[in-house]
Amino acid sequence: MVKLTKAGAKEPVSRAHEILLAPAVQREAIDQGKAGGHGDALLIEQNVWGGRVAVRAGRRLAQAESLLASMQLSPGEEDALRLYLTARADVVVSDDFDFLRKLRSLQVPMLTPAALLLDMVQEGALTKAEGLRLLEQLSPHIADEEYFVARSSMEAR
Repeated sequence: MVKLTKAGAKEPVSRAHEILLAPAVQREAIDQGKAGGHGDALLIEQNVWGGRVAVRAGRRLAQAESLLASMQLSPGEEDALRLYLTARADVVVSDDFDFLRKLRSLQVPMLTPAALLLDMVQEGALTKAEGLRLLEQLSPHIADEEYFVARSSMEAR
């Protein structure tokens, strides 16, 4: 959420997809961000107030809680995965490669912020030019390899 906000991509993403934010992720991205003086936290908060981002808690189901307890996740990761498992979300978006590796092991659909932009170009939710522009704005916040793979895939379209 933070990187998409910094890149100016949150609004286009929220037009194409429903964005669900788990409460622990809200605390990390907004509350801790504001306490740390990060301006993007205010933008995320405004999008929550404006309805572009929905804060929603996942249900605590015994089967999901058993899985979550065994995974050694941070509170935000645990809350995000709980939300995915119980809210019928389509995909988890994260930039944390350790978390993404754990999601992959569970066969949970996941995307990095750059892969989300690429996906939106491929599905026609963003033009190629818009996708490349947003990816360029995202580039200071992501790994070079991730940037170059997404860029070359967008340019090939």
